[in-house]
Amino acid sequence: MMSKRIFQASLILSILMAFLTGGQFVYFIALSLCMVYGVSYLSVWYSSKQLYLFFDINSRVLTAGEDVFVEYKISNMSFVPIAYGLMTFVVSKQLGDMAFKSESAYFGPYQMITIKRNVVCKNRGYFTIGKLVVELKDPFGLFSKRIVLDKAIALTVHPKIHHIDQFELPAREFFGRIPIPLLTHEDFTSIKTIRKYRRGDTTKKIHWKLSAKSEIPYVKEYELTADTRVHLFLDGYVHSESKTALDIEDGLVETALSLVYYLLRRNTAVTLVCNTIEHQALTGVSMEHFEPFMGILTGYSATGTQPFNDFLRLETSKLYFGSTIIAVTHHLTKALLYTLIGLSDKRFEVILILYGTEHEIEADTIQILKSRRIKLYQISDRNQISSVLEAEREYGA
Repeated sequence: MMSKRIFQASLILSILMAFLTGGQFVYFIALSLCMVYGVSYLSVWYSSKQLYLFFDINSRVLTAGEDVFVEYKISNMSFVPIAYGLMTFVVSKQLGDMAFKSESAYFGPYQMITIKRNVVCKNRGYFTIGKLVVELKDPFGLFSKRIVLDKAIALTVHPKIHHIDQFELPAREFFGRIPIPLLTHEDFTSIKTIRKYRRGDTTKKIHWKLSAKSEIPYVKEYELTADTRVHLFLDGYVHSESKTALDIEDGLVETALSLVYYLLRRNTAVTLVCNTIEHQALTGVSMEHFEPFMGILTGYSATGTQPFNDFLRLETSKLYFGSTIIAVTHHLTKALLYTLIGLSDKRFEVILILYGTEHEIEADTIQILKSRRIKLYQISDRNQISSVLEAEREYGA
């Protein structure tokens, strides 16, 4: 193809020569070059208005790791041929770091070209797919125009569920509440009995209606209960995530979702709380409640502004004694370690799940976790989620 600068220089030179010499042949050359220049520009501009994209995918709902087959048909809707079109299919980098080879083609009048692509959905989330970038050129290569054709078909990629056959929970593996001999855990929604007032009873327990009617002070005694629901906390602190490694975030999500799936299949009550700016929280007791968990974790993004240890301390202050707490994170800081120790001292059942290989845990730290009966699971990558969580282990091992 002719260089645009060479053509422009030739056009200017021919116009100058025509004015200087006045020769008819020179004028003819200058006029011809002007016509070629104008027609080339108009052909590219007109062609850019005549392209139409037909786009389709074989499935709109997938699971991370699966393939989606993409077919796009680009058609020249005009009788004017398109000399050169360079087509590049583009997908979101969050879907997967993929680059596709560009393809060039000549479009005859009303011609349609079909191209197929196979896209591996490496990461979960909500995406739009169907973007095609086309660069058009005229036959002489003088002008080019870049256009973007976008059909924006919605694509949902769910996190992968890693099936777990057995996950070792504390011995009290049932749900509901259990009686405990500690007045600090009175359940003020459940009255056990009513008795006469004794010296030392707090006035908050006085049954005022009955006392007024009988003219003798009576007090209410409440059930002493502890909540045995599993509470799953997912670290979404924005500074604790590596922005260059989506695998960390997806690994945390798949770990949490796999545990939720395991618990709900066994009708074990579970509450998931995400340390994100939206403070996402959800509770379920059976597989009927699984879909909302899937929806939240599909669109999950680490946007939290509160460090995970502060978040855990605040959220667990609302819980009854005896609860099972599972903390899922990729970084064990000293502050988080002290928080987990504090929860264990308050007689919570604590499980720590670390995902990724960025931080190695020292032997002294492992020994501290073991002494405080805090179970530790370390998962290097997503392929290990099932095998690691199924393994029986001692606390802190």
